[in-house]
Amino acid sequence: MSSERSRLLARSIRSNLLLATAALALLTTGGGVAATVEISGAVIAGGTVVVNSEVKKVQHPAGGTVAEILVSNGQRVRAGDVVARLDATVAAANLAIVSNSLDELVAKRARLLAERDGQATITFDAELLGRSQDEGVQHILTNETRAFALRREAREGQKAQLQERIVQLSEQVTGLEEQATAMDVQVDLARKDLALAQKMWTQKLVQYSRLNTAQREKADLDGELAGIRASIAQAKARISETNLEIFQIDQQLRGDVAKELNDVSSSLSELKERKVAAEDQLRRLDIRAPQDGTIHQLSIHTIGGVILAQETLMLIVPQSDLLVADVRISPQDIDQVHMGQSAFLRFSAFNQRLTPELKGTVERISPDLIVDPQSRAAYYEARLTLEHDGKDLALKPGMPVEAFLRTTDRTVGSYLTKPFTDFFSKAFRSE
Repeated sequence: MSSERSRLLARSIRSNLLLATAALALLTTGGGVAATVEISGAVIAGGTVVVNSEVKKVQHPAGGTVAEILVSNGQRVRAGDVVARLDATVAAANLAIVSNSLDELVAKRARLLAERDGQATITFDAELLGRSQDEGVQHILTNETRAFALRREAREGQKAQLQERIVQLSEQVTGLEEQATAMDVQVDLARKDLALAQKMWTQKLVQYSRLNTAQREKADLDGELAGIRASIAQAKARISETNLEIFQIDQQLRGDVAKELNDVSSSLSELKERKVAAEDQLRRLDIRAPQDGTIHQLSIHTIGGVILAQETLMLIVPQSDLLVADVRISPQDIDQVHMGQSAFLRFSAFNQRLTPELKGTVERISPDLIVDPQSRAAYYEARLTLEHDGKDLALKPGMPVEAFLRTTDRTVGSYLTKPFTDFFSKAFRSE
């Protein structure tokens, strides 16, 4: 019985020794592998396949009412193709109003220039005359011609009245001058009579009353002559004033015309700018594709619907442009990512057993953190170019991609011990 127990004990000891020896060999081998075998490090980042030149938004700067929708989702278009058209009613009416106002001012300027230069007729612009068969233009030319004639007739009428006044005053001066001439004769006779009366009175040949009468007659005639000469002076003064009024009519015209021309010039400049804007608005009613590509996310579907300014109507995805990958890098890993860094990419949309990985290279890195507006997650964006290496993969924009950005090689042991070393490094620094 004791020999049986000794045999079992010896077998147990041998088994434990073999197990211990195997465990020691395994630990030794594993430690050697962990200390010597290196594996490639990588920063893992998720993202999507995008077009290198970016998807283009189709927008309208002013908005309006939809008149035609000429494309549908998935349709191929070329740059410059009309994809939608807005209603032209408002834009055309606005352009017509501005154009009519511009024609009116151009015609008015021609009339004012003719008035300023004293022309007998208006010299209208050749461009305006070239459209004289148009009813609206013809109406404008007729109105300005009539205004030119009426204003001229009014001025000539005023001048004619003033000229008539001058004629009357001149005739009055002539009559007064004739009276003054006749009165000069009477005054001369009265002066001689007075001299005779004085002589006779001195010689005591006549009474003093005779002398007094001669003196009174001479004074009366002198007064009448002075009155006539004063009337002549007044009439001549009125003639001068009337001539000044005639001159002021022309001066007033020049002043008024100069002011009107200045106002017209300012208004013309403003209207020309408004016409350019109105024509541009009319041209922009045709909404065109900014590049070759495929229509995506068409958001307008109703004829007569209203679109807002800068509203995105559709997207155009470039068809033949280079595809790249935009991936999100965690802020904790950004120090391990740099320009030109190699990577390999996997596409979950493909069968991983049949589709090999693609190589890639970091082309650019965002200079600052980007915050997702929905998830509020912060990340750096990196763009990777793809190297197909002759592999014909049906990549499409929007496909999910997982990128492995290669970093420095590390041993297995460093991966196993790093969590512990990080923990103790923080622990020994904590207060």
